[in-house]
Amino acid sequence: FARSNLLADGGFEAGCADFGLGYPMWTTLKDGRAEMEVALDRKEFNQGVQSLRITNKKGIAEMYSATLPARRGGQYHCVAWIKGDGETPKEIKIDFYMEGGNPEVRRTTGGFVGAGNLLATAQWQKLEFDFTTPRPESGEMEESTMLMRLRTETAGTFWLDGLSVRLAEAK
Repeated sequence: FARSNLLADGGFEAGCADFGLGYPMWTTLKDGRAEMEVALDRKEFNQGVQSLRITNKKGIAEMYSATLPARRGGQYHCVAWIKGDGETPKEIKIDFYMEGGNPEVRRTTGGFVGAGNLLATAQWQKLEFDFTTPRPESGEMEESTMLMRLRTETAGTFWLDGLSVRLAEAK
């Protein structure tokens, strides 16, 4: 299990001209009322040559990463650089969805673990947090998978760059 970044392109440098056709590492979801636009931005970035720009006009906008390897009972460290459009602070939530595990934990958490919240302002800010995945149940495999979720209910534009998720240690 590598301690390198589990996200294949956390800096959004690989480039993809059309998110509407499906960026291979991210999937957008809308609540049916959301109006969201996603694009790469070469004018506004924190590192590299571009960032991911998300404009949420209304509703709940969500993006999910491709499947990431996960270890049950593992401690993870997440970093994200976030910037808002400066009009009003944009509330952004980053968490992780993990399948399987204790049904009681899933009932109370919906399968989501490790949450980081940030109000994105006109300046680039570093969001950093640690989380631990649920321990394996009896007879359950230690190796698993998870998805990173980016979520906002706030209208406006924000940028993401330098996302990383690393296994700190396994317990």
